[in-house]
Amino acid sequence: MPRAPWPDAPKGDDRAALFAWASRAILTACCLGETLSKPMLEAVATVATDPLPRVAAEQILRDEQFHARFGWEALAVLVPRLTDEGRAALQEQLAKAFAG
Repeated sequence: MPRAPWPDAPKGDDRAALFAWASRAILTACCLGETLSKPMLEAVATVATDPLPRVAAEQILRDEQFHARFGWEALAVLVPRLTDEGRAALQEQLAKAFAG
């Protein structure tokens, strides 16, 4: 079964753990994934010689901007709620994502 590139949601009522988990998931899926897919999909739509991949890329691209915007806005709400440890973990995740 495929797994998301972040850990499963924490069990229990620990809000700090939940905010940290949500921040990591949103950073990965929305902020980075959706933001970085935009130029790739624009390129596919530009160079596609067959209408099907061009139209598919254009349709997906319409949604990506909303997903990316949601991610950045949600992260802006979550980050102030993170503990120092949660912010450090998020920063480390971001550094690892850009390091490859």
